[in-house]
Amino acid sequence: ILATRLSGVQAAAEVMDDPERLDLWAGALRSVQDDPHVHGLLGGTACRLLDALGTHFAAANERHWSPDRTASELARALSPGNSALHAASWIEGFFEGQGVFLVHRPLLFDVVDHWLCGLPPERFEQVLPLISRTFSTFTPAEKRQIGLRVRHGDGNKSTVQEHWNAERAQQVLGGLALLLGGERPGNEVSTP
Repeated sequence: ILATRLSGVQAAAEVMDDPERLDLWAGALRSVQDDPHVHGLLGGTACRLLDALGTHFAAANERHWSPDRTASELARALSPGNSALHAASWIEGFFEGQGVFLVHRPLLFDVVDHWLCGLPPERFEQVLPLISRTFSTFTPAEKRQIGLRVRHGDGNKSTVQEHWNAERAQQVLGGLALLLGGERPGNEVSTP
């Protein structure tokens, strides 16, 4: 409920387009984002809203937030020092209904991809329902584009081949298929 209310206040602030009130609102969002005890859902929502302020209000961009800061906050939320459930909640708050971030912002995609690929199988299974719920808010086109990016990579074949582990990839494909709404694949993983 609080995350929905934060989004509602953001919508009102955008309509007002008052720089002084936007500064106050951005300060309130930063205090939520920077609180180490805030629930991941609220932290992720606050980061998404700060990112939107920086994107939609060019004059406010430097004062409020930058795309690099967004990627940095995402990486911090997904760091090994945080529990997998906190990280998954943060992802839910940030990405809910925003699959476009994973499609058009390669740095954000890379941070999430690195985190998911680095989870041990038991932790991956633990966060899968939360991540799946978040992915279910993406449009079919967003899911398709994310799936293509996962399947084909970003064109950096040499890096993929250096670290390719077909057995590890096979373990992840079942969960990935569930996230994207498909069926569990068989044993068809091959070296890229």
